[in-house]
Amino acid sequence: MVEEDDRKDKEVQFELRNRKKIVDKVHKIVPNNLSPNIKKTFVEYCESSTIQGLNYLVKDSSGFEKSWWCITVGLCIFGCIYMSYGNYVNWREKPILVSLATKDMGIWEIPFPATTICPETKILTDCINYTQAMKDWKNGTSLDNQTKQFFEYMSLTCLPSNYENLSAGPEYFDEDYFNFLYQCRAVDLSISYCKWMGRTYDCDKLLKPIMTDEGLCYNFNMFDVNDIYADDVVKHEWDVDREVTYAWNAEDGYDRDYFLNGTPKRSVEPGAKNALMVALFTNKVDLISSCRDYSNQGMRVSLHMPNRIPRSSQVFFHVGLESLVSASILPSMSYTSSDVRDFSPQVRNCYFPSERKLRFFKQYSQNNCNVECTTNFTIDFCQCAAYYMPRDNSTPVCGLANVECVEYASFFLSHQDADEDIESVLDDCDCRPLCVDINYDVEISDDDWHWYEQVMVQEDDETTLKALENYTVSAVRIFFRESYFLPKQRRELFETSDLISNFGGILGLFTGFSLFSLAEIIYFIAKPLIQSFQKKKEATDEPEDIEA
Repeated sequence: MVEEDDRKDKEVQFELRNRKKIVDKVHKIVPNNLSPNIKKTFVEYCESSTIQGLNYLVKDSSGFEKSWWCITVGLCIFGCIYMSYGNYVNWREKPILVSLATKDMGIWEIPFPATTICPETKILTDCINYTQAMKDWKNGTSLDNQTKQFFEYMSLTCLPSNYENLSAGPEYFDEDYFNFLYQCRAVDLSISYCKWMGRTYDCDKLLKPIMTDEGLCYNFNMFDVNDIYADDVVKHEWDVDREVTYAWNAEDGYDRDYFLNGTPKRSVEPGAKNALMVALFTNKVDLISSCRDYSNQGMRVSLHMPNRIPRSSQVFFHVGLESLVSASILPSMSYTSSDVRDFSPQVRNCYFPSERKLRFFKQYSQNNCNVECTTNFTIDFCQCAAYYMPRDNSTPVCGLANVECVEYASFFLSHQDADEDIESVLDDCDCRPLCVDINYDVEISDDDWHWYEQVMVQEDDETTLKALENYTVSAVRIFFRESYFLPKQRRELFETSDLISNFGGILGLFTGFSLFSLAEIIYFIAKPLIQSFQKKKEATDEPEDIEA
């Protein structure tokens, strides 16, 4: 019995000794307090690191020196973080940069500007003697039905101050209004003069009538209205040309299968010899001083992209009577690199033509979007559309009684800051620029044109000379100034390589950090972990002493 108890005591003591050995080995591998090991590793890293200044932190030196180097290293780290954060903010909030491109473009790579010419003289006196009709209107003299109707039609293009008691007029106009503008137009293209790229053309072949906010105008090199307006928008027979094949679009440029015979037209050389020249003849008896400001007689000229509707009342230059204006063009183009397409329109602040759909237009542009926004607001505000606005068959044309309403709607939209409701309407419009956009900057020179003396030298027919004495002429000559221009490019501010370079440059400037420094950090973190793993493995594989 005693022997049995002694044997059990020996087994218990043996088990306790083995457990103690295992615990001692574990303590050798993983100490109870890791701080000394971490401190030792940190000191080793600082002593051998390529990052500037760290070795001074662990070097035996005075308190002043250690304080100095601690402050220096701290400031460097702060500067590094501050500059890196600034780059990060720019990358997140301002990722798009607009800058000059690195390569010139030739003028033959873009369309010649669509040119919209609006005569200031609108209507033939054979249709209505406007001055006499206005006097009779103000004196209370009754007008015959046709004169009264034509006088009311003129209210949309003449001075509003000429019309008293506007509410007495009709609320809406029908299609007869547009027929009146076309059939009674004061400018006859058959007796006008047109020249393009050194060749003389019949003006009615080169210019097409178009309805704008300045009434009936004439346009060169613009898309057909069927290809600008949506299919359900009301169009007029005289402003439609269905036989058109286009060789250009805003996003892709010109089709390589076409050279110079594509639509829209383009110019291959600069200078006045390659200009568009238009001279419009107006009969002197049709010059009405009472309809519009007589000092502005002549015509307005607007230059714009071929796929957008002109704003002839807002953006134009003036050509007076008996004058020849030369307009030299310097195009301004902006395009967007393909990598920017992945950003949202709100970030890049532009739309590609295929990205945005409009109600009244087949093609998006900022101007078309603004026109649509104004149209929608006017229809909601006045229950009708101005004569120059796109509309469907269910929307009437605002007549004389609604002239003030249309003006108020335009005024409110131009002063949207005063009304939060109107501001929200404009926000809904979201009319951003095109990602591929062309503008035509113009430098003009105005000269008196003694055209009749020139005609007298060239023309022998006395009847023709006698007839021309009754006419006045306004002429414009438009051409490119240079063969090449430097476009603007919208591109990504920081590509991945740029972002890495910026961060690397900041780290290198403030701390001397490099990829080799990163390898050192990984090494000194991994080294103790690997050593610990190896010791643990050795402890597991070592055979235990078993005492009998």
